[in-house]
Parts: sequence; C-alpha cells; structure tokens
Amino acid sequence: MRSQPRSFDWRFVPIVVAVAVGASFIGRVTAGLFTPANQPTSFSVTAPESITYTTLDGSSRTLWLRGSRAPRLVLVLSVDCPVCEKNMANWKKLVAELDGVGEWQSDAIIALTTDPALVVREYLTRHELEVPVGLVDREVFLEMGVSAYPTTLIVQPEQELRAWAGLLTSVALKDIRAEAARSGLRLAQ
Repeated sequence: MRSQPRSFDWRFVPIVVAVAVGASFIGRVTAGLFTPANQPTSFSVTAPESITYTTLDGSSRTLWLRGSRAPRLVLVLSVDCPVCEKNMANWKKLVAELDGVGEWQSDAIIALTTDPALVVREYLTRHELEVPVGLVDREVFLEMGVSAYPTTLIVQPEQELRAWAGLLTSVALKDIRAEAARSGLRLAQ
C-alpha cells in the first residue's frame, strides 16, 4: 500500500518567517552594525587619515578625512534601516543648508553605505537625496567608530570625527549646526 503524498502545511510559514527575520537581525548585530533606538547618541573618535570607497558607477576614490582643507558631512545609512527612513527629512535639511556653502566642496557631503549600488541609487532617488555615495566595506565604518545606522558625522580637518548615531532630534540637529559653525562653515540662511 502506497502512502498519499503530504500537502504543504501552512501552519509553519510564520515560524519560518520569524526565524529568517531573527537570523537577519542577529547577523546585523554580530556584524557590528544594527539599527539603534530612536534616541540619538553623540560621540567623538579620531578620524582615519583617509578611506577608500567605490562610487555608484564603479570607480574607486579616496576620501581624505585628516589633512583635507575642508570639513565634511558624512551620512552613514542602510537601505533596509527603518530609522534611516525616519531620518531622511533631517538629512535633507542639513544637505540643503550646507551644500555649496562656505568651504564645502563636491565631496564634502557624502553618504556611505555597505549596500549594493543599484539598490542605493533607487533608494536615494526615491527619497530625492542628491549626494555623492560611497560604497564601503564594514571595516571602514569600524575605522570611523561607526557601529549603528543611521550615523551623521562632521569630520573636521586635522581633528576628530564628531558623530550622532540614531534618529536626529531637533536638539541633535542644533548640535550638528553648531559643530558645523565651529568648523568654519557658514550655513545657508
């Protein structure tokens, strides 16, 4: 006597999904990068002399952090980070205030990510954030002291990185603007 083939048991689908989501979260935490709580934290670290990144068109570039003549605004993001989504309006405000003002130059505002180029291009287009993008390895973030998405950094020449991790509140935005002004930047009025 042959047994009847078993039909698919849909009761196990939620369990499989939960395990997959949990594994994704654990993988991100063990990689050293995770989505933080909505409360921002600020910190300072010594900037590496430079970092190497790949542009969206595939060319390799060096971003000088120490020894550059101008400060830089660096946005660290991930396309699958819900707090990055919430932070987008604040980043757009900062970019609008700082883009083309004072000492800022073409690579003085940059977004860094470990995500694939095609996905990042679509993400930034959807959010209408027009900034150069650097694709980097996770090790670059560790060199910069970044351990969370999103992180907003002001890099001062010959000095340290000043960073804000998490969702930017009005207080954090005020701190970033003050830090930019201390760096010799004039903000758009």
